[in-house]
Amino acid sequence: MRICYSGTKFPHEKGEFSHKGNVDLYGVFYFYTPYVYEKEGVLHHGRKGDLLLSAPGETVLHGPCSNDENFVNDWMYVSKDFGEILKKYPIPTITGINIGKSTDVYLAIKEVQKEQDEKNAGYEDKVDCILTEMVINLYRAYSGGKLETSQSIVESVHAQVMQSPELDWTLEKMAALSGYSPNHFSAIYSNHYGISPKQSLLQKRLGMAEQMLVYTKLSIGEIATRCGFQSIYYFSKYFKKHCGLSPSEFAKRKT
Repeated sequence: MRICYSGTKFPHEKGEFSHKGNVDLYGVFYFYTPYVYEKEGVLHHGRKGDLLLSAPGETVLHGPCSNDENFVNDWMYVSKDFGEILKKYPIPTITGINIGKSTDVYLAIKEVQKEQDEKNAGYEDKVDCILTEMVINLYRAYSGGKLETSQSIVESVHAQVMQSPELDWTLEKMAALSGYSPNHFSAIYSNHYGISPKQSLLQKRLGMAEQMLVYTKLSIGEIATRCGFQSIYYFSKYFKKHCGLSPSEFAKRKT
């Protein structure tokens, strides 16, 4: 086996799509950023920590989530005999598989590049060993039950946000926890919960505020701060818009 082309932590240009079609090589890609890829004419959203493979003759068109973004990945094209390892440890091709934090692809590329450049005694066998170990580790991550669905991912983020709604949450920060781009995270979240991430957070904060107004003697300013609002002004504005009463009116009516 040998690596014919490769790159590590490669920063593609904004809006740049990458693909090689009808080549007699296997492609191995590991992503450090969210991205999209095409399968059977449909664009699929991938996330940070994804592994993507292609077999000889397959075209794997992949790129950034928008023209204003770029994507970063490790990539290599490997000789056709790489398929013999994949027969023993099958990993699906043209399918984004999230394996989380992985240095296997990065280290394999670096080690193989060194072996192929120096050509010391036994380097071909050493390359076979390096790539075989990489595939075994990737297969273990794939088959070992570590994979998550998009629904379970947004549920995990939702739980973290709801546990600490007073923190300075933005859509970008929530999406970063999921590994998806902000737009794709928001779409999955909204489809799963029937409400946007921002609206969900606002509802949680307003619910907390209602409880504090009724059951505590905290000032309006203290309640605003504890519920994650930037100021009394914004707290009062949102509270009245959604509850029909100002915070002070609400507290009086409930006591």
